[in-house]
Amino acid sequence: MGLPMAKNLVNAGFAVNGFDLSDSTLKKAEELGINPTTKISDTVTDVDYVVTALPRTHDVKNALYNDDGVFAIAKKGTMICDVSTISPVATQQFVDHAKSFGMVYCDTPMSGGIQGADAGTLTFMVGCDGEE
Repeated sequence: MGLPMAKNLVNAGFAVNGFDLSDSTLKKAEELGINPTTKISDTVTDVDYVVTALPRTHDVKNALYNDDGVFAIAKKGTMICDVSTISPVATQQFVDHAKSFGMVYCDTPMSGGIQGADAGTLTFMVGCDGEE
């Protein structure tokens, strides 16, 4: 899901960094105009938004908390939009920890599947603190 969403952002004129564990996915990303990165820290340095589209709660937690992860590297004010389907209990913990780093964590599940991601017609249900 992440690759077609990132492709649509590039097509709309946004500069997009992309991280993935798969070399073939990174190659596809580069072909689509996405800046491929091999470390999360390179992906989230000096950006306003981070979108995580990961398969499991554990994967989101690692992306956020690793030494080169979002919380350690991204600047204050960064908005983290997590489109992963993960534990609501963990999501609330991520919201609280993001605040302590001066960031905003949004729970942003989506509807529309791969076809919607390819077509740019996904529907996002965004939940975050009303203060942001």
